[in-house]
Amino acid sequence: MKTDELAKELAAAAGLDPAGERFLMYLAGVPARRMAELAGVHPNAVHGVLRPYIVAVPGLKELHQSRVPGPRPEHDVPRQWLERLEGVLAHLSEHGELPYDNHKTSEGAALGRWLTTQRRHLRRGALSPQQIELLDHLRGWRATRRWSQTRDRNDLRVTQLAAFRLEHGRWPSHKAADPEERLIGVWLHGRRQAAANGALAVDLHERLDAETPGWRGRQFPARKQL
Repeated sequence: MKTDELAKELAAAAGLDPAGERFLMYLAGVPARRMAELAGVHPNAVHGVLRPYIVAVPGLKELHQSRVPGPRPEHDVPRQWLERLEGVLAHLSEHGELPYDNHKTSEGAALGRWLTTQRRHLRRGALSPQQIELLDHLRGWRATRRWSQTRDRNDLRVTQLAAFRLEHGRWPSHKAADPEERLIGVWLHGRRQAAANGALAVDLHERLDAETPGWRGRQFPARKQL
Protein backbone atom coordinates (compact mmCIF):
# COMPACT_ATOMS: atom_id res chain seq x y z
CA MET A 1 0.00 0.00 0.00
CA LYS A 2 1.67 3.19 -1.18
CA THR A 3 -0.61 5.99 -0.07
CA ASP A 4 -3.24 6.91 2.46
CA GLU A 5 -5.65 7.64 -0.38
CA LEU A 6 -5.35 4.05 -1.57
CA ALA A 7 -6.13 2.82 1.93
CA LYS A 8 -9.25 4.98 1.99
CA GLU A 9 -10.31 3.75 -1.44
CA LEU A 10 -9.93 0.13 -0.36
CA ALA A 11 -11.93 0.80 2.79
CA ALA A 12 -14.70 2.43 0.78
CA ALA A 13 -14.71 -0.45 -1.71
CA ALA A 14 -15.31 -2.81 1.22
CA GLY A 15 -18.32 -0.78 2.32
CA LEU A 16 -16.49 0.88 5.21
CA ASP A 17 -16.47 4.58 6.01
CA PRO A 18 -13.16 6.02 4.67
CA ALA A 19 -13.66 9.08 6.89
CA GLY A 20 -14.27 7.12 10.08
CA GLU A 21 -12.47 8.84 12.94
CA ARG A 22 -10.99 5.63 14.40
CA PHE A 23 -9.73 4.56 10.98
CA LEU A 24 -8.11 7.94 10.29
CA MET A 25 -6.43 8.03 13.68
CA TYR A 26 -5.19 4.46 13.25
CA LEU A 27 -3.91 5.34 9.80
CA ALA A 28 -2.02 8.27 11.31
CA GLY A 29 -0.30 6.05 13.87
CA VAL A 30 -2.41 6.68 16.98
CA PRO A 31 -2.41 3.42 19.00
CA ALA A 32 -5.76 1.79 19.71
CA ARG A 33 -5.07 1.93 23.44
CA ARG A 34 -4.56 5.69 23.22
CA MET A 35 -7.82 6.05 21.31
CA ALA A 36 -9.58 4.05 24.00
CA GLU A 37 -8.15 6.30 26.72
CA LEU A 38 -9.31 9.42 24.89
CA ALA A 39 -12.81 8.03 24.36
CA GLY A 40 -13.09 6.49 27.82
CA VAL A 41 -13.88 3.02 26.48
CA HIS A 42 -12.29 -0.42 26.69
CA PRO A 43 -9.57 -1.07 24.07
CA ASN A 44 -11.60 -4.01 22.77
CA ALA A 45 -14.27 -1.56 21.64
CA VAL A 46 -11.73 0.29 19.51
CA HIS A 47 -10.28 -2.95 18.15
CA GLY A 48 -13.79 -4.01 17.18
CA VAL A 49 -14.16 -0.89 15.04
CA LEU A 50 -10.71 -1.23 13.49
CA ARG A 51 -10.79 -4.96 12.76
CA PRO A 52 -12.90 -4.73 9.55
CA TYR A 53 -10.54 -2.06 8.21
CA ILE A 54 -7.47 -4.18 8.94
CA VAL A 55 -9.06 -7.11 7.12
CA ALA A 56 -10.21 -5.02 4.15
CA VAL A 57 -7.04 -2.97 3.65
CA PRO A 58 -3.91 -5.06 3.02
CA GLY A 59 -0.86 -3.66 4.79
CA LEU A 60 -2.85 -1.30 7.00
CA LYS A 61 -1.52 -2.77 10.22
CA GLU A 62 2.07 -2.51 9.04
CA LEU A 63 1.55 1.07 7.91
CA HIS A 64 0.04 1.93 11.27
CA GLN A 65 2.94 0.38 13.15
CA SER A 66 5.45 2.31 11.07
CA ARG A 67 3.77 5.54 12.14
CA VAL A 68 3.36 4.88 15.84
CA PRO A 69 5.47 7.55 17.56
CA GLY A 70 8.51 6.39 19.46
CA PRO A 71 8.90 6.63 23.22
CA ARG A 72 10.93 9.83 23.11
CA PRO A 73 9.09 12.78 24.70
CA GLU A 74 9.63 15.08 21.73
CA HIS A 75 7.51 12.77 19.57
CA ASP A 76 4.60 12.67 22.00
CA VAL A 77 1.49 14.65 21.09
CA PRO A 78 -0.31 16.24 24.07
CA ARG A 79 -3.43 14.38 25.11
CA GLN A 80 -5.55 17.53 25.08
CA TRP A 81 -4.45 18.23 21.50
CA LEU A 82 -5.44 14.70 20.45
CA GLU A 83 -8.81 15.12 22.13
CA ARG A 84 -9.42 18.23 20.06
CA LEU A 85 -8.39 16.43 16.90
CA GLU A 86 -10.74 13.60 17.76
CA GLY A 87 -13.51 16.17 18.14
CA VAL A 88 -12.77 17.55 14.68
CA LEU A 89 -12.83 14.04 13.21
CA ALA A 90 -16.15 13.34 14.88
CA HIS A 91 -17.55 16.62 13.54
CA LEU A 92 -16.34 15.78 10.03
CA SER A 93 -17.90 12.33 10.25
CA GLU A 94 -21.24 13.75 11.44
CA HIS A 95 -21.56 16.89 9.31
CA GLY A 96 -19.49 16.01 6.24
CA GLU A 97 -17.40 19.17 6.56
CA LEU A 98 -14.70 20.63 8.76
CA PRO A 99 -15.80 22.90 11.61
CA TYR A 100 -15.38 26.66 11.19
CA ASP A 101 -15.23 29.66 13.51
CA ASN A 102 -18.83 30.82 13.06
CA HIS A 103 -20.46 27.39 12.98
CA LYS A 104 -24.10 27.35 14.06
CA THR A 105 -23.32 25.14 17.07
CA SER A 106 -21.12 26.26 19.95
CA GLU A 107 -19.15 23.01 19.82
CA GLY A 108 -18.57 23.34 16.08
CA ALA A 109 -17.46 26.95 16.50
CA ALA A 110 -15.03 25.98 19.27
CA LEU A 111 -13.54 23.25 17.11
CA GLY A 112 -13.36 25.69 14.21
CA ARG A 113 -11.40 28.17 16.30
CA TRP A 114 -9.04 25.39 17.34
CA LEU A 115 -8.50 24.46 13.69
CA THR A 116 -7.84 28.11 12.84
CA THR A 117 -5.21 28.17 15.58
CA GLN A 118 -3.55 25.09 14.07
CA ARG A 119 -3.34 26.86 10.70
CA ARG A 120 -1.69 29.80 12.44
CA HIS A 121 0.75 27.47 14.21
CA LEU A 122 1.55 25.81 10.88
CA ARG A 123 2.48 29.15 9.30
CA ARG A 124 4.70 29.94 12.28
CA GLY A 125 6.35 26.53 12.27
CA ALA A 126 4.96 25.75 15.71
CA LEU A 127 3.50 22.31 14.90
CA SER A 128 5.49 19.12 15.31
CA PRO A 129 5.87 16.75 12.32
CA GLN A 130 3.57 14.29 14.10
CA GLN A 131 0.88 16.93 14.56
CA ILE A 132 1.12 17.97 10.91
CA GLU A 133 0.88 14.34 9.82
CA LEU A 134 -2.24 13.84 11.93
CA LEU A 135 -3.87 17.03 10.67
CA ASP A 136 -3.10 16.20 7.05
CA HIS A 137 -5.61 13.38 7.28
CA LEU A 138 -8.24 16.13 7.32
CA ARG A 139 -8.48 16.93 3.63
CA GLY A 140 -8.48 20.69 3.07
CA TRP A 141 -7.72 21.64 6.67
CA ARG A 142 -4.94 24.02 5.63
CA ALA A 143 -7.34 26.21 3.66
CA THR A 144 -9.68 28.66 5.35
CA ARG A 145 -13.42 28.29 4.84
CA ARG A 146 -13.56 31.58 2.91
CA TRP A 147 -10.84 30.40 0.51
CA SER A 148 -12.66 27.10 -0.02
CA GLN A 149 -15.93 28.88 -0.71
CA THR A 150 -14.23 31.20 -3.23
CA ARG A 151 -12.65 28.23 -5.00
CA ASP A 152 -15.96 26.38 -5.17
CA ARG A 153 -17.74 29.48 -6.48
CA ASN A 154 -15.11 30.00 -9.18
CA ASP A 155 -15.41 26.35 -10.23
CA LEU A 156 -19.16 26.80 -10.60
CA ARG A 157 -18.87 30.06 -12.54
CA VAL A 158 -16.37 28.64 -15.03
CA THR A 159 -18.74 25.74 -15.69
CA GLN A 160 -21.68 28.11 -16.08
CA LEU A 161 -19.68 30.39 -18.36
CA ALA A 162 -18.67 27.53 -20.65
CA ALA A 163 -22.27 26.29 -20.81
CA PHE A 164 -23.61 29.77 -21.59
CA ARG A 165 -21.05 30.30 -24.35
CA LEU A 166 -21.87 26.92 -25.87
CA GLU A 167 -25.62 27.52 -25.77
CA HIS A 168 -25.76 31.15 -26.89
CA GLY A 169 -22.59 31.58 -28.93
CA ARG A 170 -21.66 34.76 -27.07
CA TRP A 171 -20.39 35.95 -23.71
CA PRO A 172 -22.82 36.85 -20.92
CA SER A 173 -23.30 40.55 -20.22
CA HIS A 174 -22.90 42.06 -16.78
CA LYS A 175 -25.72 44.45 -17.71
CA ALA A 176 -28.17 41.79 -18.91
CA ALA A 177 -31.81 41.96 -17.85
CA ASP A 178 -31.87 38.22 -17.22
CA PRO A 179 -30.64 37.72 -13.62
CA GLU A 180 -28.91 34.41 -14.36
CA GLU A 181 -26.98 35.84 -17.29
CA ARG A 182 -26.16 38.98 -15.31
CA LEU A 183 -24.78 36.87 -12.43
CA ILE A 184 -22.35 35.08 -14.73
CA GLY A 185 -21.62 38.29 -16.63
CA VAL A 186 -20.74 40.23 -13.49
CA TRP A 187 -18.39 37.46 -12.42
CA LEU A 188 -16.77 37.36 -15.88
CA HIS A 189 -16.37 41.15 -15.96
CA GLY A 190 -14.63 41.03 -12.58
CA ARG A 191 -12.25 38.30 -13.75
CA ARG A 192 -11.44 40.28 -16.89
CA GLN A 193 -10.58 43.34 -14.83
CA ALA A 194 -8.46 41.28 -12.46
CA ALA A 195 -6.58 39.73 -15.39
CA ALA A 196 -5.99 43.16 -16.94
CA ASN A 197 -4.47 44.33 -13.65
CA GLY A 198 -2.37 41.19 -13.27
CA ALA A 199 -4.31 40.22 -10.15
CA LEU A 200 -6.05 37.05 -11.33
CA ALA A 201 -4.94 33.79 -9.74
CA VAL A 202 -2.76 31.80 -12.14
CA ASP A 203 -4.72 28.56 -11.78
CA LEU A 204 -8.04 30.29 -12.50
CA HIS A 205 -6.51 32.15 -15.46
CA GLU A 206 -5.23 28.88 -16.92
CA ARG A 207 -8.56 27.15 -16.44
CA LEU A 208 -10.44 29.97 -18.15
CA ASP A 209 -7.99 29.88 -21.06
CA ALA A 210 -8.42 26.12 -21.39
CA GLU A 211 -12.20 25.84 -20.97
CA THR A 212 -13.41 29.18 -22.31
CA PRO A 213 -10.86 30.44 -24.87
CA GLY A 214 -11.34 34.08 -25.79
CA TRP A 215 -12.95 34.85 -22.43
CA ARG A 216 -11.07 38.14 -22.06
CA GLY A 217 -13.02 39.69 -24.94
CA ARG A 218 -12.15 42.78 -26.94
CA GLN A 219 -12.15 45.21 -24.04
CA PHE A 220 -9.58 43.22 -22.07
CA PRO A 221 -7.35 41.51 -24.67
CA ALA A 222 -4.53 39.29 -23.54
CA ARG A 223 -1.26 41.12 -23.08
CA LYS A 224 1.35 40.45 -25.70
CA GLN A 225 4.44 38.64 -24.55
CA LEU A 226 7.54 40.81 -24.86
